[in-house]
Amino acid sequence: MDWKPASAPAKGQYISLAGGYIGKTDYDYGVAGGRVEADLDASAQFAAAWGVSLDKNLRAELAVGYRSQDIETTVRAGALSQTFDADKAQTLSL
Repeated sequence: MDWKPASAPAKGQYISLAGGYIGKTDYDYGVAGGRVEADLDASAQFAAAWGVSLDKNLRAELAVGYRSQDIETTVRAGALSQTFDADKAQTLSL
């Protein structure tokens, strides 16, 4: 059976939508003289794009994406401890 690549889309406009789920994650790392612990809560992310296919190997696209996540980090060095609560880290991409 011969493998053939999929044909390129015809010239024209297109729309792309994507979404995802970021699971809860806990990190615990040893660093020189202490530890760094981080708790990241679960959240969702999405992206949308509009583009134009100019020919079979060239496209122009405008995309926007958004991601948000609650983060709490604790840094420990010996008897000292400091907690940073970012409440919500948000990323908007264009």
